[in-house]
Amino acid sequence: MNDRRAEITSRIGALEGERAALLAELIALNLHREPDDRLLTVEEAASVLNVTVDWLYRHANDFSFTVRPGPGQVRFSNIGLQDHLRRERK
Repeated sequence: MNDRRAEITSRIGALEGERAALLAELIALNLHREPDDRLLTVEEAASVLNVTVDWLYRHANDFSFTVRPGPGQVRFSNIGLQDHLRRERK
């Protein structure tokens, strides 16, 4: 029983280490946005896209301009959103 506890504890530690590394990488990627870029809230981005907030939440993963600054958080790169709109209008 103690061996199983040690195994579980070790695996949890390894998972937490991997989680921390992935979060650090995500933060680093988010820092590489354009300096004058602004992160829009779901409400702001939905208004620009002329969609409902609910729709945007459901489709957030479909867009390359979606940014997740932390667990359970979603924002949208204004520059990325504007680029998307320009491509869609062509």
